[in-house]
Parts: sequence; C-alpha cells; structure tokens
Amino acid sequence: MKTTDTVRRCSTCILPESYPGIQFNEKGECHLCTGYQKPATKGEDALHRLLTSRKGSRYDCLVTLSGGRDSSYVLYYAVKVLGLNTLALNYDNGFRHPQALANMKTACER
Repeated sequence: MKTTDTVRRCSTCILPESYPGIQFNEKGECHLCTGYQKPATKGEDALHRLLTSRKGSRYDCLVTLSGGRDSSYVLYYAVKVLGLNTLALNYDNGFRHPQALANMKTACER
C-alpha cells in the first residue's frame, strides 16, 4: 500500500485511487464526479401534494427516525406543520446510541 503522500486522489472529491473501480480522467477527476447529475427537484408544492395525498388513511405517512436533528425535524414538520397522522419507524441495528433513543422518545411524545 502506498503512503498517504503518494496516493492519487480525485481533484474534486478527494476519493483515493484505492476506491473500488475508480477511474480518473486527464484532469484528475474521478468518474463519479464527472458522471454526477444533480437530481431534479419538483418543489415544495409537489412535496405537499404527495404528503397529503394519503390523508385519512390509518397513517398518512411514515417517517424513519434516527434520533438526530434531521429526522426529528422531518417528524415535527409532518405532524405539526402538515397535520399528518405519522408513523415513526426506527430499526435498532445494534449501534444505536442511548442518547438517540432518548431523543426519539422525546420527539414522539411531543
């Protein structure tokens, strides 16, 4: 294995040449960066239509909850802002931090 001083890296994302299947162009950019296409967004109105389209079912939506800020905010937004009857889901893969569990319990109670 080469030392970190001599490892070739992508000039954009800095992935190393040891990354499986990586290819570089003449500018030193990897194929993942040169082939990247920004995903198209449909906008907030489309999101609201999608999220409210099942309103009235047993659950209007499912929110995967990790106990972190992002998923806790999504849960808040679905319940408090959109008024959706939301099922919160978390999978314990054995690596869940006790603080994350406490955060999830607090978020669901509120």
